[in-house]
Amino acid sequence: MLNDTEVPTMMTEITIKRVKDNWIDEFSNLLDKVENKEFKKALSFYKENYFEGVSRFLVEPKTTGYEDLFTNNGFTDIYVDTYRNIGASFADWYAKSIGSLLKQQDVSGYNDIWEAAFAEEGRRIAGNRVTLVSGTAKATLKKELKRFMQDPEFMAMDERRQSRILRTRFNQYSNSQAKRLIRTEATNAANQGTMRSALDIYGKNELQKEWIAARDERVRSNHAAANGQIVDFDKKFLVGGEYLDRAGDPRGSAANVINCRCAIAPFPKQSDQLVDVLPPINPVPIIAETVKPNIRTNTSEIDFSKLTKKQLDDINKEAFEAQGVIVNSINSKSVASKKYQRVSENINKLLKEYNVSAPENTNIGIDISMLGGGKRTLGVVKRRLKLPNRNYPEGFNDYQLKEIYFGNKTPNNYGTKQMSKFKFDRHYSLHDEDKFDLYVSTHEFAHFISVEKMQSHRKFWDEFAKLSKEYYNEIDKYKYDSWTKVFIDGRERLTKIKDLNKLNDVAISHYAHTNNNELMAEAFTEYKLNKTPRKWAIKFGTLIDKYFKK
Repeated sequence: MLNDTEVPTMMTEITIKRVKDNWIDEFSNLLDKVENKEFKKALSFYKENYFEGVSRFLVEPKTTGYEDLFTNNGFTDIYVDTYRNIGASFADWYAKSIGSLLKQQDVSGYNDIWEAAFAEEGRRIAGNRVTLVSGTAKATLKKELKRFMQDPEFMAMDERRQSRILRTRFNQYSNSQAKRLIRTEATNAANQGTMRSALDIYGKNELQKEWIAARDERVRSNHAAANGQIVDFDKKFLVGGEYLDRAGDPRGSAANVINCRCAIAPFPKQSDQLVDVLPPINPVPIIAETVKPNIRTNTSEIDFSKLTKKQLDDINKEAFEAQGVIVNSINSKSVASKKYQRVSENINKLLKEYNVSAPENTNIGIDISMLGGGKRTLGVVKRRLKLPNRNYPEGFNDYQLKEIYFGNKTPNNYGTKQMSKFKFDRHYSLHDEDKFDLYVSTHEFAHFISVEKMQSHRKFWDEFAKLSKEYYNEIDKYKYDSWTKVFIDGRERLTKIKDLNKLNDVAISHYAHTNNNELMAEAFTEYKLNKTPRKWAIKFGTLIDKYFKK
C-alpha cells in the first residue's frame, strides 16, 4: 500500500510522462503556427527586393546596380522578429503548461522581459548570418538576370512577357530562400523559448532537459538515436558526435542543425512542489516591432566531416556567392567524400579570410570543379581575355574568371624534396605533411584571388614586382652567372648552382620561378600551410594580406 507522501509523487510522475508523450505533437503544432507567420514576413521581403530588381532590369537590362537591395538591415529585422515572436510564444506556452506544475508561481510580468531577451538573441544571430544571406540573394538575382540576358528568345519578347517570366522565377526563389531562413532559425528560437521560461520559473539547479525527436520519416538517424537523452539543464546533449545545448543550436554543424524539427523538454527534478493539472496551450499574440540592427561578421563553425557532397556543394556555393562570385555549377562527382570535406573546409576558411570580390571575379558566373584542369595539371584557374571586335556581356573584364578546378588528386610528396645534387628541382613549396592534400586547393585559391594582368589589382602587382626583384636578387647569390663545370661524386657536371643547400633553404620552389603568378601562388601556399613558413613566404604572404585580407 502507498503511503501519503508516495501518492502525490506518483501522480506527478504520471503527469510528466503524459506531458512528455504529447510534447512533440504540441510543440510541432505551435511551431507550425508561429513559423508560418514569420515565413510570410520573410517571403514578402524577398519578393519585394527580387521584384524591384526585375523592374530595374526591364528598364535597363544589366547585371549591375542592385547592391542596395537585400540590405543587411532588412534581414536583421527578420531575425529579430523571428526570435522575439517565436521565442516569446514558446516561453509563454511552457509557463502555462509545464510551468504551472509549480504552485504559486506568477509569470504574468515576464512577457516583456522575454521579448526583449529574444530580440537581442535575434540581433546576435543576425550578426553571424546576414552578410552571407544577403550575398546569396544578390548573387542569385545577378546570376538569373545574366542567364536571361544571354537567351536571345527571351530578349526578343515584349516587356509584359519578360516581366511575367521573371516574376514567376523569382517568386520560386523567394519561397525557397524564405522557407530555408525561417526553418533554420525557428527550431532554435522555439527551444530557446521553452528553456528560458523553464530557467526563469525553476532555476537551472532544479532542472533537467530531454531531447525529443520529431516523429516523421525526415528525422535524422542521429537525432532519432538521441531521442529520450536526458541531461542536467546546464549540460549538453551528445548528438551525432557533437555536443549541442539544444536542437537547432547554431554552434552545431549544418548537418545537425539545418531543418531540424526536434524539441527540448525541460522538466523540474524535484516533485514535492508539483501538482498534476495542466491548462491548455494559449500562446501570446505575435507583435511586430522595428529594432535597429547590430551587425557583426563572424560565421558559425561547421563540422565539414559530417556533411554529404550535396550539403558541401550548397555550403561552398553560398560561401562564394556571399562575396558576389556567381556560381553556375559545382562538379564534385569524381572526388572522394573525405577529400571533398577537407578541401571544402579549406576553401571556406580562405573565403572567410580573404576578399575575392574584384570585378574580374564577380561580374560573370563561373563553374567550379573538384577535378584537375587536364591530364598535365592538378588544378587550374581559367580566365578569359577581352578580344577586340567581339561582343561581350555587360560587366565583362579582361581576365574575367571563368572556371576554377580545385583538383581531385594529391600530388606526389617527392615534389617537396630536393632530389638532384647539381640543379634545383624541389617542385613544390614547403608545407606541413598533414596538409599536403590541401596544396592544390590553396595554390589555386591564390590564382583566384588575383593574377598579374588584372587591372583592379595594379597597385598590388606593382608592389609584388618590387618584392620579387629583391627575392631573385637573393636567389642569384647562390648561382653562377653562366654554366660552370663542377665535380660531383667524382663526375664532371655543368651547373648554374653555386650553393644548392643555401638555395634550397631560401627559394620558394622550382615551380614558383615560372612567373610572378606562380611565385605568388606558391608563396601563398607555404604561408598558409606551413606552421613555420620561411622568410620569403612570410614576406609575400604579408603583402597578400595587406591588400586582400579582410
